[in-house]
Amino acid sequence: MNANLHYSYNSNLEENANISAQNPGSSPHRQKKVCKTRECIALSHQLNNFGDKSVDPCVNFYQHACARYTEQLNADTLGLWKTKLVEKVINEYLYKNKNVGTNSTSERIIKQMFGLCLKMENDENEFFETFYRDVWADVQKVGLWPMIDQKFNESTFNLARYLENMSEKLDMAHFGLFKLATYPKTLINEDEGSLDSTSSEEKKQIKSLASFNNFQIDESTLENDIEDVDKLRQKLKKIVDKRNRLRPVDYDEIILKNPLINIETILKKYQSRKRPEIQNFIQENIISIEMFTTQNDSLHQLILDTPPRTMANFLIMRVVQRAFELIDLGPRQSCIAFVIDKMGQAALRIFVRNFFKKENIKLGKELVESIIKAYLKMFENSSWLVQKTKDSAISKMKKMNYIVGYPDEFEAPGALDQLYDELVSCIFNC
Repeated sequence: MNANLHYSYNSNLEENANISAQNPGSSPHRQKKVCKTRECIALSHQLNNFGDKSVDPCVNFYQHACARYTEQLNADTLGLWKTKLVEKVINEYLYKNKNVGTNSTSERIIKQMFGLCLKMENDENEFFETFYRDVWADVQKVGLWPMIDQKFNESTFNLARYLENMSEKLDMAHFGLFKLATYPKTLINEDEGSLDSTSSEEKKQIKSLASFNNFQIDESTLENDIEDVDKLRQKLKKIVDKRNRLRPVDYDEIILKNPLINIETILKKYQSRKRPEIQNFIQENIISIEMFTTQNDSLHQLILDTPPRTMANFLIMRVVQRAFELIDLGPRQSCIAFVIDKMGQAALRIFVRNFFKKENIKLGKELVESIIKAYLKMFENSSWLVQKTKDSAISKMKKMNYIVGYPDEFEAPGALDQLYDELVSCIFNC
C-alpha cells in the first residue's frame, strides 16, 4: 500500500534567508548553519513552546514535544499566516507585471483572470450584466430550454447531444446526472451540487437570468417544470443512495450499459493529440458509481422513465446552477485569493520561479529522508512490536513517496504550461 508524504520546505517569503556559519567551542570543524531571520527565530520560539519540558521524554515523548500545541497554535494562525504571505507576494507580482508579456500560457491566463476580477470589483454592475449575458449564451450552446423556448420538441430531444455540448462547448465536467474527473483515475461519480440544489434557489436564478436578458417566463410553466425537475432529482437521489459504491469498471461495460449517454464521446474530449497515451490511460483506469453498471436502480432506467422535457430542463438548469456555483455573487474573496483558488498550479509556478529558493528542495529532501531512516531504524530495533506489524510498517515506509516543494515533473521548463496548452482554450485575446 502506497502512502504519500508531502513536506513543503518553503523559502522565506519576505526576505532572503540569512544563513551564517558559527564556530562553537575551539574546534574549527564543528560548524553549524544557523538561520537568524525573524521568521526562523519566531518559528524556533513557537516550536519550543509546543512541548511541556517538565515531562521526561523517555516517559512520554508526545507530552514532552506537543503537550501545549493547542494552547500555542489554533487552527487558523500558522496556516493563515503562511497563506497570507504567499498571497501577498503573488499579488505584488501580478500587479507589477500585469502589462508585461509572457510566453507562459498559464501565467497569461492567470493574469487575465486577475485583471477581470479587478475589473469586476471596480464596476460590479458591468460584471453582473456580462455574467448573465454569458450564462444565457452558454444555455443556448447546449440546446433548447423547454421552460423558456416553445420550439422545444420532445420527439427530437437527444440526451447525448445535450451532454456532449455541455462537455465540448462549455468544458463542463458536472452534468447533473453525474460528474467526471480524469485525475488520478477516470472517476464517474454523483454530481452532489445538482442533488443538493433547491427549488427556491433555482427559481431565483432563473428569474434573475430572465430579467437581465429581457425574456419572459410564464409563472405557471416555471412552477410545473421546476416541480417535475425536483421529482427527477429525488428519484436520482434514491438511486445514488442505493448504488453509490465506487468500483473499477471495464470501459466496454460502461459504454454498453449506458447507450443513451455516449460516455465514449465525452471522454474523447480529454484525448490529447500530442500525448495519445492519455486516452489509453483514461479507458484503462475507470472507477464508476454502481448506478452505471447495475441492472436494477440503474441510471439508464431512470433516463428511460423520464420525460424528455423534464430531462432537458434538468440539464439546462445544471448549466445555470454551475455558473452560479463558480461565480459567487455573495460576499467575495479577494482577487488574489480567487485566482490562487482557481489556478493553484499556475500560482505555484509564479511562486517557484520568482520567490522559491531551489536549494531548499535539497535540504527538505535530506530532512525527509533522515526522518524516514529514523523511523526505519526505530521499527527495526523495536522490542515490543510483533514481527508481522514490524514488517508491515517497514514495508510501508519503504514504499512511501514524498514531494518537497512541488512535483518533480514540473521542474522541466514548460511542463506546467503543456497542461494548459492542451486543456484550456484561452478566449481573452491570448
